[in-house]
Amino acid sequence: MAVTIDSGPVDATNFLRHVPQEKWRLLMLARRQFLDIRLPYDCRCLIQFVNDTQEMFTALGFASPEAMIRDGYGLEPAEIALAVEWLKLNPPKEPISLKAVLELGKHGGDRKSEKVKDQGVANTLMRGSTNRAYIIARLDRDGHHELAAKVRDKKLSANAAAEEVGYRKKSSAFEQILKLLPKLTAGERRELPAVVGEQTERAA
Repeated sequence: MAVTIDSGPVDATNFLRHVPQEKWRLLMLARRQFLDIRLPYDCRCLIQFVNDTQEMFTALGFASPEAMIRDGYGLEPAEIALAVEWLKLNPPKEPISLKAVLELGKHGGDRKSEKVKDQGVANTLMRGSTNRAYIIARLDRDGHHELAAKVRDKKLSANAAAEEVGYRKKSSAFEQILKLLPKLTAGERRELPAVVGEQTERAA
């Protein structure tokens, strides 16, 4: 599927680095048409197309990558986030439909062990805000609709929501202190034992 312009065609499968920014909207439209035809039998292209939204959305006037997926590609961001995550964990060698991937993502049946899959999910969550859409999708999938809505409305961070429902372990006060230690100056480190001792006496 291609959109023809004066300087030549823009093909949906072109790598973003090969398409000048002034042609990105044409690329998006070509991909929307391509997705309409391709997804019912092969959704493997979603990884490339969704990854590119991270770089394209601002230039094309969208508020977020999720907004571009919804309004630019005409797809449901939560579903697509789940599908992309499954495809990354289970790279298909043959065409597979979006419907099939969503069913596998919701009910199991992937070709990797649950242990490997769980580790992949944990690694995804640890990557932070770049996977906000995936965290929202997982919250919706697990029935945490109010939390998902708060994350969408930016009333709660995706990280905080993940910690609240147990997707990610919340750091203890001690772990937070250990994380900050390398940031202390040499003088602050020398003072630390005395401060800790003083605080311990007060708490006793």
